[in-house]
Amino acid sequence: MVELVFVLDRSGSMAGFESDVIGSFNAMIARQQKASSQTRVSTILFSNHCELLHDRVPLHAIPPMTSEDYWVQGCSSLLDGIGTAICMMKEVYRALPETEQPEKVLFAIMTDGHENSSVMFSLKEIRQMIRKQTEESHWDFLFLGADMNAISIASKMAVQKNLTIKKRLHANKKPSEYDRLGNVIRTYHPQKFISSRWESMPKRLNKRTFVQDFWDRH
Repeated sequence: MVELVFVLDRSGSMAGFESDVIGSFNAMIARQQKASSQTRVSTILFSNHCELLHDRVPLHAIPPMTSEDYWVQGCSSLLDGIGTAICMMKEVYRALPETEQPEKVLFAIMTDGHENSSVMFSLKEIRQMIRKQTEESHWDFLFLGADMNAISIASKMAVQKNLTIKKRLHANKKPSEYDRLGNVIRTYHPQKFISSRWESMPKRLNKRTFVQDFWDRH
């Protein structure tokens, strides 16, 4: 089984591009539904706070995202969004029996802006967390950065350069970078690691309560 974890930016700087995010996410999920079966999806939205949209939902059961699910607000707590997602998934896996542990875990981090309001996690802590999960648990982290120096920011978090995409936002057009990301996810197999040449491809725990409690404690 593959675990797919989306960490999506919903901060105010995304204003005007809501339809891009919603349409692209839905198109990507639809493509994966045709190709994958043993995949569970978790989606975390972040701004000043985090919200759990999908709680380890089977891929085939993910409904289309709508404007009632995704709207913009607040500042960009990028580090807190990533840190909360990692802590949440670690807690989940600790509670699962060995037979239910995912074979592979893929984080897809999508943001359009620089960190400006995190209060729980520092860049150093996120770098250490990503490096630890990558080296010890063999999790993979993809970084999709829009209108920013994505490679520089991702590298500071210990995300590999070859797993980083820079994209441009379009108010009325779905960017090809989502197609590229979709190709990565579609070819992601429990027994394989992501190829360093992927960029050349054609373009039981109540986690919702965990997320809220986690934020309330910090």
